[in-house]
Amino acid sequence: MKSNQPSLMADAAVNRRQFLKTAAGTTAGLAGILMTHTPPVYAATRTVTMLSLNHFVPASDENLRGWARQFGKENKCRVKVDFIPHRDSYVKIPKEQETRKGHDIVLLFFTKPHLHHQDLETLDFMDELGQKLGGWYDLAREAGQVDGRWVALPWFYIPMPMTYREDLFKKHNQETPTTWEGWQQAGKAIKDADGSKVGIALSQTEDANISLYSILWSYGASTVDKEQQVTINSPETRQALDYMKTLYETCMTNEVLSWDDSSNNQAFLGGKYSWVHNATSIYNIAREKVPDIYEVTNHTLTPSGPAGQHGTAIPINYGIWNFAEEKELAKEFLLYISDVKRLEENFHATMTYNAPPFKAGDQFDWDRDPKTAALKDYAKTAHMMGWPGPANIKAEQTRAAWIVPNMFTFYATGQKSLDDSVSWAESELQRAYKG
Repeated sequence: MKSNQPSLMADAAVNRRQFLKTAAGTTAGLAGILMTHTPPVYAATRTVTMLSLNHFVPASDENLRGWARQFGKENKCRVKVDFIPHRDSYVKIPKEQETRKGHDIVLLFFTKPHLHHQDLETLDFMDELGQKLGGWYDLAREAGQVDGRWVALPWFYIPMPMTYREDLFKKHNQETPTTWEGWQQAGKAIKDADGSKVGIALSQTEDANISLYSILWSYGASTVDKEQQVTINSPETRQALDYMKTLYETCMTNEVLSWDDSSNNQAFLGGKYSWVHNATSIYNIAREKVPDIYEVTNHTLTPSGPAGQHGTAIPINYGIWNFAEEKELAKEFLLYISDVKRLEENFHATMTYNAPPFKAGDQFDWDRDPKTAALKDYAKTAHMMGWPGPANIKAEQTRAAWIVPNMFTFYATGQKSLDDSVSWAESELQRAYKG
């Protein structure tokens, strides 16, 4: 029998040469990766990054994280979502725009798309998406379009109802009001009886803008008219200011002067308030943490005034920077989270906080909870800040400068006279709209 030893030795020599060659190549490749910080092609994974807000109802963030993971699996990519307090976005977003470096998808609430539109990608899918969703409400177009160009997706909007204690109203024989005057009178009666207060922020915070613009409009006043002429110096503005001064002096305490956007939640959940003007985040948190308060909490639409019912539209929008690294993937992800079934899931998970800015949302099960069912009609009388003028960059700058909250606070607290408060606001608005 012939020995195969030479063949084994030859094979071993070949295998050794192959190993050394492969090892050398691997070492050289590793060195290249370490020097250039670039992963090999087979290991590279597309990543889309998103900047979002810490939602006041955590279920919304949990859903977004879950959908990011699902999208990543289905598309062999990664979606990295960073959540920050919404106030931090005042610095974060301009910095990303200035440095042209940051997230692919960026949070743009209220009318901020108008502030950053020059560096935002055109979202060419929005009209088709709107058709699938039954059409956009005007507030969506006003927030997301600049000069007819879609620069942001209004993912949801936040209704701002009256949140009140049914038990306190019943105990003190108060009917549920429908007007601002009625809420002041009921609030005073309850406060006089048992010390329970009411709450509207008189501070430089988003909730103050939301509430106080509504009061202005309901009394027939506005910051500007349709032609963007400043109209704040009017008898109607003075009536609105007188109302707030009376409300502050008869129903509130100076703690509202330092409130941020979480303060009215905490105050109401603490059990010493009969009503606040705030979103359903209170209701949601109470269900989990303060069930006794949850059981006696109810809601109505924003009250009416002499000029009718006017709510403030609060859209939460997402745009894509035109310097984003993954523009197309970012668009695909925005479309993915805008599937109507996902939007309806978030609507119910947040107990109507994530309200739909599209007309197909009317078919959602709004009646699931009778205590939030009325909010279905909120968008029908809601306006963007700056109304009846356009929701443009000047309206956004006015909102961000806290002109309306400062005017109300000056007069309610006696820092300025009625005329001086109005004149100050007029001067500031003239500067914003004519500058």
